[in-house]
Amino acid sequence: MSVITRHTGRSHRLLDIAAVTCLATGSLPVPAGAGPDQPTSSDGAGRDALSCFAAIGEGNAFCAVELGLTPRQNDLSGAYRYLIWHSDTDDGDGTGLAVSLDQEVAPRVVLFGRYGWDEGAATALRHFLSGGIGLEASFGRTADLVGCGLAWSDPHDAPSRHETVAELFYRIQLTDSLAVTGDVQIVHHPADNEDKDTASVFGIRVQALF
Repeated sequence: MSVITRHTGRSHRLLDIAAVTCLATGSLPVPAGAGPDQPTSSDGAGRDALSCFAAIGEGNAFCAVELGLTPRQNDLSGAYRYLIWHSDTDDGDGTGLAVSLDQEVAPRVVLFGRYGWDEGAATALRHFLSGGIGLEASFGRTADLVGCGLAWSDPHDAPSRHETVAELFYRIQLTDSLAVTGDVQIVHHPADNEDKDTASVFGIRVQALF
C-alpha cells in the first residue's frame, strides 16, 4: 500500500464534510449502524454509543474532528481535509493533526500534499510530510492516474533514522467500482531495517467499491 498517495474524488460542494468521530476500544463496541436515527438510551446499542464518550480518560477511546473543503475555481477543483485527533488508549496516549491537500492546477494535472503530527506516543512518527504530482487520463485512458511522490518521516524513537521514500505509481481504473494500483518505492534509511541504507519496495493495491 502506498505511503504517499491518496487521490481523492471530485466534488462541487464547497463544504464537503464536518464530522466528529469517537471510537471506543477494548470492551466498548460501537454498533456499525449508530447514527442520528439510532436510539441513544433505550437499548444496548444506545448504551454502547454513549459509553464511547464516557470512555475518554479511561484509556479506551479515540476521538477526531475532521473538516473537508472542496473548492472549484475556473473549472479546477481541489479537496482539502483537516483532522485533529486525540487518542487515549492502553497502547499509548497522544494528540495530533493531519492535513491532506489535493489541487488540480491544470486540466488532468493534480498536485497533492500530506502532513501529520503526533505530540504523544499514539503513533510511531512525530512528523510525516509528503507531496507529489498526478496526471489523470494517462495514455488515453480517461479514468487512469499516473504520478510520483516524495515522503519524509521523523520517528519518535530518537535512535531511529529519518526515513525518505520516493514513489512512482500507476492506477488502472478497470470499472467504475474496481481499480488496481501498482507502485514502486525507493526507501532511504528504512526505519524498520537499520542495517540497510536503501531498500526497494514493490506493491499492488486493489480497491473495490460496493
